[in-house]
Amino acid sequence: MHTFLETLLFATLLISAVTAKVTSHSYTTAEDISSSKTLFISQFQFEKEPPRGTLYAEVGNRNLIVAKSADTDEFQVTWTEEHKLAPAGKYEVKIFTEEQQSNLRKARRDGESTDSITPVATLEIIHQGVSKGPWMSSESVACVAAVLIMYYAYTKKGAILA
Repeated sequence: MHTFLETLLFATLLISAVTAKVTSHSYTTAEDISSSKTLFISQFQFEKEPPRGTLYAEVGNRNLIVAKSADTDEFQVTWTEEHKLAPAGKYEVKIFTEEQQSNLRKARRDGESTDSITPVATLEIIHQGVSKGPWMSSESVACVAAVLIMYYAYTKKGAILA
C-alpha cells in the first residue's frame, strides 16, 4: 500500500512538471540588411510559481542559460544564428531545471536515452524568415537618378547654346 501511494505521488508530481503553463512572446530578426545574424528572443512567465534555481533552455543541440528579470517574474531565452542556418519555421525551446539539465548531460555522456527527462515547459517560436530587402538600395537609385538628370540637363544646355 505504501508503494502505491509513493507511485501516485510521483506520477502527480511528474504530471504537474510536464504541464507547467507559461505565457510567452517572442521576437526574431525580420531582415538581414541591418544585421549579420538572426536574433531569437523569447520572454516567458510561469502562470504559477516558477521553479527554483537556474533554468536552462535547449534549442536543437544548443544548451542555453535562461535569464530571469530582477524586477519581475519574467524569464528570457536569447540566441543568435547565421541567417543561412536559421530558416523560417517553428523552433521548439525546451525549459529544464538545473537537476534536469544535469541528468540530460549525464544521459548524453553515457549514451543513454533522454526520453524520460521531460522539460518543465516547452515554448514555440515561429520565425518568418529574414527578408533580403530590395536588390538595390534607395540611396543607389537616388544617385543614379541624379546622374541621369545632370546628364540630361547638360546635353540640353549644350543643344540650346549650339
